[in-house]
Amino acid sequence: MGLEKPDFKSHLDADAPVTVLSGAESQQTHAQGHA
Repeated sequence: MGLEKPDFKSHLDADAPVTVLSGAESQQTHAQGHA
């Protein structure tokens, strides 16, 4: 599970915004990662 969690999160973040987290939090993380 420990290895699957980061792997799935990274793939989700790279493919699309993380919907698992709050909308504002996910948007901020996505914007910072890209910017």
